[in-house]
Amino acid sequence: MLSSRLPKLAAICAFAAIALTGCSAAGSGGAATPSPTAAASAESTTAEGGGTCADVQAEIDSIRTSVESISTQVPGDIPGAVATLATIGTSLTTLQESVTDPDLKTHVDTLVTEVTELQATAGELANGEGGFAAAASILTQLGEVESALSSLTAYCELQTS
Repeated sequence: MLSSRLPKLAAICAFAAIALTGCSAAGSGGAATPSPTAAASAESTTAEGGGTCADVQAEIDSIRTSVESISTQVPGDIPGAVATLATIGTSLTTLQESVTDPDLKTHVDTLVTEVTELQATAGELANGEGGFAAAASILTQLGEVESALSSLTAYCELQTS
């Protein structure tokens, strides 16, 4: 029964990966809305030392590259996607511990939550659990991770402008 669904699942995942890759190539656009308190916390972000937007942005760029690579792994390399997500999770944990600005921490925490959910779903799929629903959920959750990344980037751009 699973073998009869596998080609359909692979085709849907491939189509969705192509669609997501196309969206990623277009950039973050203007869809992200920075926090309304971003301007008020600009001085505290840089005055508090470690964990500033400048510190975070370098790591976020690296994480964004890793997230974009997941869309190419999902159709045929779920174990690879799980490994990439583990690396992203480790980077985010380190990042989360270094952030001191409350507004910036909120954005990082949101990203951590989205990545954690994606890790759980990808792990289920890698273990042969969840089937079609897990595969479809991965694509939705990947979009949520990209949205959280865009929101964090927009917040930091506001801080540094």
